[in-house]
Amino acid sequence: MSWPVHDGAALARRDAVVVTVNHRLGILGYLYLADLLGEQFTASGAAGVLDLVQALEWVRDTIAAFGGDPGNVTISGESGGGSKVATLLAMPSARGLFHRAVIMSGWFGLRGTEPEQARSITARALDLLDLLDLRPDQAEQVLTLPAQRLVEAAAPMGGIDNGLYPATDGKIIPAQPLAAVRDGLAPDVPLLIGTTRDEYSMFLPLATMGRPGPRADAELAHLVDAFGPDVVGVVEAYQADRPELSADRVRVAVATDGHVRLPAIRLAQARLAAGGAAVYLYRFGWETPLDPSLRAAHGLDVPFFFDTVDTATAAALGADTGDSDGRRALAARMGDAWVAFARDGRPAAGPALPWPPYSLPERATVLFDVPTRIEADPAGAERAAWGRLG
Repeated sequence: MSWPVHDGAALARRDAVVVTVNHRLGILGYLYLADLLGEQFTASGAAGVLDLVQALEWVRDTIAAFGGDPGNVTISGESGGGSKVATLLAMPSARGLFHRAVIMSGWFGLRGTEPEQARSITARALDLLDLLDLRPDQAEQVLTLPAQRLVEAAAPMGGIDNGLYPATDGKIIPAQPLAAVRDGLAPDVPLLIGTTRDEYSMFLPLATMGRPGPRADAELAHLVDAFGPDVVGVVEAYQADRPELSADRVRVAVATDGHVRLPAIRLAQARLAAGGAAVYLYRFGWETPLDPSLRAAHGLDVPFFFDTVDTATAAALGADTGDSDGRRALAARMGDAWVAFARDGRPAAGPALPWPPYSLPERATVLFDVPTRIEADPAGAERAAWGRLG
């Protein structure tokens, strides 16, 4: 059964046709088998996103029977799904199959896996499957493994950042999404890009679990591992600019920006550099009332864009929206904005709050909260700190 948070009924009642799709993940979707099984398996490193291309082909061929318009298709994804939307922007096989793109909290820099990294990750997976030393005449045993064994083999490879992502092979995915957008691929596709304010409130404790020493030291070590030693200066700049934040919240803000918000801004800037259709930015700042440590956590904007705040549950990775005042009105506003963008490529933050395209130097961004507002270059000093310090 589909996750209630992703129920498209409320959006459909706004005169939209909503399609949600499944696709292969992890080892099933992104194991790069060309070295083992030959060039005909080059596509294995991108099988999961090729599933999405096939789904879009189905939409093109079938959606009119459901009242949809195959010439006006919007793709939308959150977290890993947001990264896959960015990947589809870089895929020639997806050109013409969609006409707008929504990237919500795109993960890990909106990047695919480079070929050498894909080979290394595949070797590790084959080792876990006891298949690393297969003779050439045994290689096809990989194709007959039970799906459950493949899923189980992925678990020891680590958490969400295990490298099992689409392989940028130069053909199916010719370039990283950022480079593809900067080079003008899909220039006619308007983009709606955004993040939550506290993306890493749930992930930074998970990323540092098991590290020795005090929590503060472990979290700073994670930031150094992820972004290099200059990130210490970024942390200090955040602390100076926002003295009201506790030290742990500053580290969450740095992790949020480095992993998620800055890649979103860079993608928007890449579109501006290339020219073409407009790009719009948002940041979601409404805080869940159920866990003060989560605040505006990763994924919390999903039930608002889908207008499913009444069905979001505590099992939804922090997406339980409680019963506080204003949440239904905010969800209605965000659902309306999503459908307006899908309809004609221009989102609307509300009747009295027109949503300008992102541009430089203004950097207009809609801040979805109670109240919703538009701000020029929100957290601009923090954004600039990354540039000054490398």
